[in-house]
Amino acid sequence: MLKKMIKKLVFAALCVLSATEISYSREDWYEPAIRISGRQTVGMIEEGAVSALIHVRIKAPEWSVIWPSARGLCRATLSLPPSDRQDDVYVAPATLTVETGNKSEVYHVDGDVAYDDYNSIKIDYDGVNATLIVGSESAREVTSVPIAPGEVSLTLTGEGLCRRIQLTQLNIESITDHYEGGITQLIRRITSSDDLNEGFWEYFGKDADPAKVSVGGHYVLATVADGKGGYDIIYVDGAVNNSGRWQPTAIKGHIRPTIFADDFDLKWIDVNGHPVPGDTYARMSSDRSMISFGFPSQSATLKFRRVPNSEIIQKAGS
Repeated sequence: MLKKMIKKLVFAALCVLSATEISYSREDWYEPAIRISGRQTVGMIEEGAVSALIHVRIKAPEWSVIWPSARGLCRATLSLPPSDRQDDVYVAPATLTVETGNKSEVYHVDGDVAYDDYNSIKIDYDGVNATLIVGSESAREVTSVPIAPGEVSLTLTGEGLCRRIQLTQLNIESITDHYEGGITQLIRRITSSDDLNEGFWEYFGKDADPAKVSVGGHYVLATVADGKGGYDIIYVDGAVNNSGRWQPTAIKGHIRPTIFADDFDLKWIDVNGHPVPGDTYARMSSDRSMISFGFPSQSATLKFRRVPNSEIIQKAGS
């Protein structure tokens, strides 16, 4: 009991000291994966949370994530057909059953999950709405769900292997550092620029262990000179996880040229508003059609390709 009280006091102190601090955080990656069974506690959604992300990644035939709501406990159950129900002619469908109060819906998720690999169930709460997300390599937004403060847990039918359990909870509404001119001025700036290091970029893929690195959406970013010899990385669109935290023109990071023409030092801002630790870097292709962001401590590289300015102008006008 004393340890729990101390832990709560520490979290409260952190929240007072920094507006960008996480009030509750658990982000466990297991390498190698751990074997689990039965019921496991994920964590607590606290009163006053303005956003939260729940992410569980498991390899098992059937498992569930359970969370609280004003309607009572809610449950999302991922069910994969056993191997003896699959043949060359017929494959039983993979389903996600979502129970919220007295309502139950079944979704077919065959193209989104892996039958003999790790799958993720996520719940992304932005302070107003909560979105249920499922997938193996990619993320599919399945449906909106209710959510409320209380305990989050997971259960397995039988045994399974677990690679990730996450519940991060945030107490600020959005990243507050933004490009000053707004999205219209940003588009004007880049479309009139002859600096090839400036431009719009869309997410193209990653080289990373999906259990350790989860891309928060199909990002569209911009790079624009900061007037100090480097470039700001600006969020434009595409966030799925913690979408309420990332508003257009939020500063996602900074790059600064090195002695090598295509290499840059990188500062990448995470969802909590903090720089990602470690020796991070950015690299542009010589023709400036691609940019990649490297995170060696996580053995991860995120790749982005240039988006024609005309596409950005068209989207902005629609």
